[in-house]
Amino acid sequence: KIGWFWTLLMACPFLWFTSFTLHCGDRNKIFKYHLPRIAIATFCWFFWTKLFNVIENNYGRCHVKLYDTKRSCLKSGNFWHSFDISGHTFILIYSSLVLIEEARTIIGWDNIKEYLRMEDHNRKTRDNSPSSNPLRVLSDNDISTLKALYEKYTPIIRLLFIGITCLQILWDIMLVCTMIYYHRMVEKVVSGVIAILTWYITYHSWFAAKTLLPVK
Repeated sequence: KIGWFWTLLMACPFLWFTSFTLHCGDRNKIFKYHLPRIAIATFCWFFWTKLFNVIENNYGRCHVKLYDTKRSCLKSGNFWHSFDISGHTFILIYSSLVLIEEARTIIGWDNIKEYLRMEDHNRKTRDNSPSSNPLRVLSDNDISTLKALYEKYTPIIRLLFIGITCLQILWDIMLVCTMIYYHRMVEKVVSGVIAILTWYITYHSWFAAKTLLPVK
């Protein structure tokens, strides 16, 4: 039940520190462009898991006809038969995909140090030749801020990435256990498809289109 909490516990601090560094301490851009992704992902998780419960509770039956609700059926020690879409499969797959997307910032993170060194050299020597350095558009103040934040938060970001990796491994192990021991295959397939489609539509269609929210 608190699986999404652990996902947020790792993803939110990582997202905050990386975005805060890359935006040179501009909190407004974090609230405008990055945190809404987590809010939308949380809404998707809440919507689908609640819908799964509604389907299970309202479209099932007790093997003893005397009871017509899941609660009364289980309370009496009977079995409730329904199409139980696997919430475990959904949250494990969806959490893994969200973690992977939000952790992509770590790719090339170490290159920032080299970009800072090169840009600092170019500005000190007043080299105005064309440059492919992505930091060339930043002001001197932003460069100083980026350098300070990068040095300050990189150890924390690396530690959080290790935490995300460990959590990802745990989710994978739990997913394998769910595949082997829990739910019928069709229930797991349906929830897995929903998780993948939700991830794809949000991160690789909606956010990637940058109509409302950029990915990074």
